[in-house]
Amino acid sequence: MFIRVVINNIYNINANKSSMKKKTKLFSIMMVALILMSVIVVSCEMEPEVQIEQLEENLSENLKGMLQKGTLDTTYMDSVYQTPAPTISGDSSDTVCSFTGHTETFFATPGHDEYDWTTPSGATLVAQGGSTSDSVTYSFSSAVVYVIRCSVKDDDEDWSDDGTFSYSLIMGSKTATPTISGNTSTTVPGSAMPYYEGFGTTYGSGRSYSWECSTATILGQGTSVSEIFSFASSGTHVIKSKVKDPSDECWSDWDTHNFTLTVSGQK
Repeated sequence: MFIRVVINNIYNINANKSSMKKKTKLFSIMMVALILMSVIVVSCEMEPEVQIEQLEENLSENLKGMLQKGTLDTTYMDSVYQTPAPTISGDSSDTVCSFTGHTETFFATPGHDEYDWTTPSGATLVAQGGSTSDSVTYSFSSAVVYVIRCSVKDDDEDWSDDGTFSYSLIMGSKTATPTISGNTSTTVPGSAMPYYEGFGTTYGSGRSYSWECSTATILGQGTSVSEIFSFASSGTHVIKSKVKDPSDECWSDWDTHNFTLTVSGQK
């Protein structure tokens, strides 16, 4: 009879619990109780029938009461066997000047058996080291707030709830494109080579500048409002300049200026 009561307790009280671990733990409790009862009966000098009947009644009621307590039947068992949601970390926001190639890596609580990352809308998965990786890298296509999600799983337990992390991508303000001023062409004798020519921009001081020319040498640092270039050959040279205002996060686009140098006497 006691065994029947034990079995009924397991399936009546835990009918909705699908975890094999939970049933195994409850069954172990019952088996310990049966063993204790057998030891007591064998060592007792009283009539076995009386001992068995009394122990059945006492153990059945005590174990049933323990299993029906909320802390043991639901909350406790769930807290022991349900994998907790992971904590996700990474930069919470970034200011960018271009979305081309912008990527970000996020990390979840390490040490779990499996990880399931959910790629947010507007993002593209760049890298993840398989289902056991606690990190993921995404590329992003627009300036919005993204919600990064990841769930984890340990051993044969159920998947955890999603851990979430908010990541904001902000498009920085860009300085307006400057206009390069200077000659567009000139003719010089061969004896004047290398030839030096200066160029400037429509912006004034107090800003950051950058100059480039692949076919000439900049005599200064290439960071001033105007620069002098040294030309060693004739032809059309492309001068480039961009600027950044202190109140802006992003450089302007490049402005280009064609300068044609002709050396007299050359064919």
